[in-house]
Amino acid sequence: SRRNVRLGWKMSVYNSAFITDTLVEEAYQLRNMPGATYARVSIYKNSFGIGGQRTYFTDKLPLITAPTLIIWGKKDKTFPVAHAETAHRLIKNSQLSILEECGHIPQLEMPDRFNQLVLDFLK
Repeated sequence: SRRNVRLGWKMSVYNSAFITDTLVEEAYQLRNMPGATYARVSIYKNSFGIGGQRTYFTDKLPLITAPTLIIWGKKDKTFPVAHAETAHRLIKNSQLSILEECGHIPQLEMPDRFNQLVLDFLK
């Protein structure tokens, strides 16, 4: 339902003012596309269990040799900022940017800051 979509967004962002009726409608339409439910359920089944997150890739992170930009919202309720700090520690050539007043979706919640970080990184 649109109500559930709105609740999902509220859990994902730091600033609820970010959530507009247009955003909720777009997300609702995407969630109802053919195959969307199957994809979402598959992700949840493979990544999360009753005890929470069950897939960790920390053993793979030291294998990354390319320059890596990690952007994380400090107020992320889905994955704590400690995950970003661990990734930064394990990826030798990484740069970590933590956005203070941001939740799980920094590219949408703080697009100007996110884009600037990416552009600076790519220079």
